[in-house]
Amino acid sequence: AVECQFITGHGVIKGHLVETLESYGITTQEQLGNPGVIIALVE
Repeated sequence: AVECQFITGHGVIKGHLVETLESYGITTQEQLGNPGVIIALVE
């Protein structure tokens, strides 16, 4: 299933830690601070 999650400057909603974003290719402060970034995770 593909699940979209909303990233905020404080992390990712649903409890994923900011540190885990590195594995999704989202590593810069600019990206982490953008409240409109959406990523799709395949689980």
